[in-house]
Amino acid sequence: MEVGLTTELMTLLEKIVLHNSDFSKYKKLQNLLIITAIKSDTSRVMDYINRLDNYDAVDIAKIALENGLNEEVLVIYRKQGLHSEALDILIERIGDLQRAEDYAEKVNQPDVWSKLGYTYMSNSKVTYAMEAFLKCKDHVYYNGVIGLIENEPESE
Repeated sequence: MEVGLTTELMTLLEKIVLHNSDFSKYKKLQNLLIITAIKSDTSRVMDYINRLDNYDAVDIAKIALENGLNEEVLVIYRKQGLHSEALDILIERIGDLQRAEDYAEKVNQPDVWSKLGYTYMSNSKVTYAMEAFLKCKDHVYYNGVIGLIENEPESE
C-alpha cells in the first residue's frame, strides 16, 4: 500500500479471498482486503463486510471508525451480535434516535433498551425514556426520570 499499488493489491486479494480459493477463509487475508479497501477504496468496504465472515471484527471496526465509515461499523457490530456497540454507533456517530429505537425493538435486549432509555433521559424525552426503561426492567435511573418529570413545565 505504501508504494501506491493498492489497486493491484485489492485485485489480487479479491481473486484469492472472494473467488473460493484454498486461502479464501484465511483471517489475515480477509483483514488485509478490508483494510486495504478502507484505506484506498471505501466504496467496496460494505460489500466485503457483508460477504466475508472470518475477519477481526472489532479491530476492523476500529479502523473503519477512524476513517468515518459509520454505516460499515454498524453492520460489523450487528453481524457480530455486538448490539450495544451497534446502538452506540446509531446514537453517537449517526445521530438517528428513530433508527436506534427500531434497532432496540428488533434485538429486544435489556442492555440495549437501558442504553436507549439513558439517551432519551439525557435528551429530556421523558416518555420515551420511561418506555425504554420499562422494556428492559431497569430501575437504576428512576430518580433521574422523576427529576425530569418534576422539572417539566406545566402543560395547559
